[in-house]
Amino acid sequence: MRRVSRWVGSGLWLALAVMWMVTSAGHVDLFSGSGAHATLILATASAALGACAMAGEKATAARLRREGRLADATIVRVKERYVSTPGYYGSVTTVEVRFPDASGRTVKASYTAHGGAAGKREGQQIQIVYDPRRPADISPQGEDPRAASVVLMGIVTAIFLVSAIYCAFRVFG
Repeated sequence: MRRVSRWVGSGLWLALAVMWMVTSAGHVDLFSGSGAHATLILATASAALGACAMAGEKATAARLRREGRLADATIVRVKERYVSTPGYYGSVTTVEVRFPDASGRTVKASYTAHGGAAGKREGQQIQIVYDPRRPADISPQGEDPRAASVVLMGIVTAIFLVSAIYCAFRVFG
């Protein structure tokens, strides 16, 4: 589900970016004529996908809170990048870790957080919470970075939903 929600989230941002580029380029009026039909379809599909992605992220976070196990992990890689998309401008940090699960098997997993690396570096020991049924689902101990993702997906989903409602009124009177 985590991989699916990442793809859905990426798809939402891509759809929003395409709508913005087409409108700003002046090629299509997205809110009248055939442009409104296309926008209605795109916005409705994007709102539905966004709702599914939000539900998946919330379910994963809730499962980690209920059933998660604490483990000591070693940071294998820290990748910090600046992201500039409609709705979010700032640093995004992906932290890859390696840790032993309850059976002693070594698991390699990662989490992504909005914001800077906050002093994290390769070789550093941190505590993580992982799902024993799916050890690749992890979060750092403390605040789950999925909360920020759910809020951002909620904002984008709301934008698509409002666009869909507006276009439905334009198309169907």
